[in-house]
Amino acid sequence: MAIERRFMTKLDRINVSILKNLQFNARVSNLDLADKVGLSQSPCLQRVRNLEKGGFIRRYLSLLNIDKIGPNVQFIALISLRSHSSATYRKFESSIRAMPEIVSCYQVSGENDYVAHFVCRDPAAFKKLAQELLDSNLDIRSFTSQIVLEEVKAFAGYPIESLTLQP
Repeated sequence: MAIERRFMTKLDRINVSILKNLQFNARVSNLDLADKVGLSQSPCLQRVRNLEKGGFIRRYLSLLNIDKIGPNVQFIALISLRSHSSATYRKFESSIRAMPEIVSCYQVSGENDYVAHFVCRDPAAFKKLAQELLDSNLDIRSFTSQIVLEEVKAFAGYPIESLTLQP
């Protein structure tokens, strides 16, 4: 029987600095990253690889300016399900993951079960998607949506230092 090798990467000051720098510029060269965190290139690259293997870095992506891409409208939807069985949750979440217009979705506590963020070309496209969800057999009890008027604060990265520093 093969023994699974686990990467026990410790979040020391240097790894926190690497994560912070990559979070704001994933295209930074290894040379520049190594300089910013105070390492030579080879140990810096090894640390990045260990952070990737350890699951600290899930993926690299670009933050796009969707207003430059084309017309769009965003909606926040509050969704409640009738049944709270794990099978109902799995089926709902699987459907949500398959819809590219839903750019994020959170299971939440309280009156609603989920908060979903839609990005659509126009209100008619959102209405069609919402109707598809409601017409599907997903056991949705309520679906309340609100149009986003203005983005006051966009996702700007995680507060890595405050999450990792000991009080």
